[in-house]
Amino acid sequence: MNALSKADLSAIGKHVGGALSAKVVKALSDHGAPPGAAAHALALKPVSAPQRRKLVFDLLTSNPETTARLALLARVDTILRVEVPQRMAKTPLRPRHFGLQTPDQLPALLSDRLARMETRAGSLAEFEAGLSGWLSNIAGNVIFERLAKYEPGLVRFVDDLGTDLVALLNADLAVRPRALLGIDGTARTVSQAFDAPQRVVKFSLEGPDKVVREFTDFGRLAPNPEGWWGLLPVEVKLERAAGGVSGQFSEFMPRLAESRKLIAVVLEGNTEVERHILPSQLLFLRHDLGQTVITPVTKKLITRIEQQKPVPVGDVAQVTEFGPAFSQVHQTTYYRARVLVARRWLDELIKPIVGL
Repeated sequence: MNALSKADLSAIGKHVGGALSAKVVKALSDHGAPPGAAAHALALKPVSAPQRRKLVFDLLTSNPETTARLALLARVDTILRVEVPQRMAKTPLRPRHFGLQTPDQLPALLSDRLARMETRAGSLAEFEAGLSGWLSNIAGNVIFERLAKYEPGLVRFVDDLGTDLVALLNADLAVRPRALLGIDGTARTVSQAFDAPQRVVKFSLEGPDKVVREFTDFGRLAPNPEGWWGLLPVEVKLERAAGGVSGQFSEFMPRLAESRKLIAVVLEGNTEVERHILPSQLLFLRHDLGQTVITPVTKKLITRIEQQKPVPVGDVAQVTEFGPAFSQVHQTTYYRARVLVARRWLDELIKPIVGL
């Protein structure tokens, strides 16, 4: 790529505020922008809601291979790094609920996701017409999903689910070595017990066309010394999207069966490691896949709770309900966990993107 032009640098410094994320500063530097140019971008100047929506639309429709996109991203990034921590302070949410250390790390995550996003909207008006759904996608797939995967209490909760799954797998094997089923539904002979589950923050599938697509949001994987794997799949859904999870769970085994391999991003300490697993290496209990969905509490419940007293920071993300659910339509049994999170807290953190 070429160095940033004077127009690019001017665009970065216009209508922005806050401190540029380290990632954007590095990107600017890599593209020939001197340190002074990044410093120039710290000028605190308000950006109206209409200006922000156009700014985001321009970012999402820009060519990822141009320096102009970096200029747009820098402007968005500086806004988020000032306003998201301010909005967070008005809610019970804190950086630790997202597995983060400082308030500026969450806006950096938002900027990183925006840098990789696009829109199919053909005009600003079309983008604004679908803004509610677009923001809902960010609230669910960025903010709430991050919380579900990294909030310390929920990490322990899912760890316990994984431990329970391993106990069931091993208990069945202790009764008979052909107790578990493969992806094709037939029994497999297993002679050694499964080990402790590993923490997975992302699952993808490589399809028969060799294209990698998203699969289950996260979960746990338990290995055994013979090369078999036990799998606990977990989905993350906001309340409105939770109604479709049973259909998604019903497609779980068929999608696995037709794939070339399962790609699991395993967290080892602070390092993410990819594991590639053949579907034929996966084993399942005969009557329970352990599929689980995590959703926020209902709007009615959070309203009733907050009418009594504000939710303490220490109570955020506690599991308020956990149990089995069944879909008559899809003939699917799964588990549902509701956690103490209000949808409007999540919305508060993403509103600065478009100036709401």
